[in-house]
Amino acid sequence: MRNTILTGILACLLLQLAHAQTRIHRPLHEDEGRQLTVASKVSSHNDRPQLYTTFSWMDSLSAWDTISQTTLSYDGNGYLVEEVTSNYLGNAWIPSFRALYVHDVNGRYIDERYFDWNGASWDSTIRYVSAYDAVGRPNLFLIIQWNGTAWDTINGTRSVYTYRNVDQVESRVKSRWQTLQSTWTLIDSTWYSYDAANEWDTVTTYSYAGPGWTVSNRTVGYTWYDFSKRLPYTGRYQTYGTGWTDYTRYRAIYGANDSQTFVYHTYNAPNWDSTGKEVFVYDAQEHLIDYQYYDWIGAWEQSDGQLNHYTYDGTGQTLELVREQFDGYLYRFDRRFVYANFLVGIAIPTLPAIKVRAFPNPVADHLQFSVEQSKPGPVSIQLYDLQGRLRAETLVQHADGVIDFPIPVQLPSGSYSYRLITREGSATGKVMVYQ
Repeated sequence: MRNTILTGILACLLLQLAHAQTRIHRPLHEDEGRQLTVASKVSSHNDRPQLYTTFSWMDSLSAWDTISQTTLSYDGNGYLVEEVTSNYLGNAWIPSFRALYVHDVNGRYIDERYFDWNGASWDSTIRYVSAYDAVGRPNLFLIIQWNGTAWDTINGTRSVYTYRNVDQVESRVKSRWQTLQSTWTLIDSTWYSYDAANEWDTVTTYSYAGPGWTVSNRTVGYTWYDFSKRLPYTGRYQTYGTGWTDYTRYRAIYGANDSQTFVYHTYNAPNWDSTGKEVFVYDAQEHLIDYQYYDWIGAWEQSDGQLNHYTYDGTGQTLELVREQFDGYLYRFDRRFVYANFLVGIAIPTLPAIKVRAFPNPVADHLQFSVEQSKPGPVSIQLYDLQGRLRAETLVQHADGVIDFPIPVQLPSGSYSYRLITREGSATGKVMVYQ
């Protein structure tokens, strides 16, 4: 069962977790739409070590054995621009892996290049290129491979996004480069539909079998714990043959720090049979500290798991991570990561304050903003409740005049704070909403 819902709904999350355990930071490229994936978890904590060392546990010696070391370099804004990993072999450090990252003016990754060491120099391997539209939405993701002499799309793929309005994705269409035809050939597409509350209610995938699209599968029945974080309560996965057929479903509960428990069922008409359960537990820094998977065999039986033990300094920076893996019977030490030489004196850039007038206040349906001396460009607006939770947001292209922010119909009446960000600066304030 783990290759059903997990593949469609949580695979991207598992990729993120795997990357996080091997590198302190890994750019969130698409890896099929990671920024759109439900049940994702994005940490608000930002460590900036310039060095970390990885160790492997040796059962025979009951000791940690050094296996690799990674150095990280940052630009003046604190953005990661290079990481180099060397393996420890024969009492010497041997280069192994290198990555270069390029950002745009907003700190978004637009070009990532990866290299392997051939014994004398760095060989290019793969490249990820991202592009954004005028209001900052991702609209292209391209994977290119190195052919030995130059970057070549011979094995490349790309994904192109469209939007139903300024901030809600409508589709992702994926293509593969065909050398003989010198063109991009369609592979598959994903389409998103929304309910009256502007939350996903159906995500449908199509395969391309020229000259047209063939429907493949969909996830329906979404209910949401927190749509702004893409955290669902329920969803149901269906496949398409001669019609839609239920295949699997999940139900989720949430705890402290948005910790998650997912229970999966497979449909064997006319019953839903329990098949699997996953547990994700996060600490206050939003790092994964406990992961467990269970199979249903008349009772829940654990088949996979991972324990992560973090050590933090007084500022919350991660000094050490010790990882244990479940081997089917018990947890055993697996990896240890020690972080050092933290970047100091550089913080995430802060924007200057700008003057903004929000009206009407109180507001019922449309909140408007008048920005003093604002230049044309993208404007981000976020609305938070008294607990600091993001309840609504939008991204618009501002030219002149006032900026309109529709109040979601499902937003409860009460007091909220807003944050408005332009290229010139940011502003915050309070507003009362009544529905």
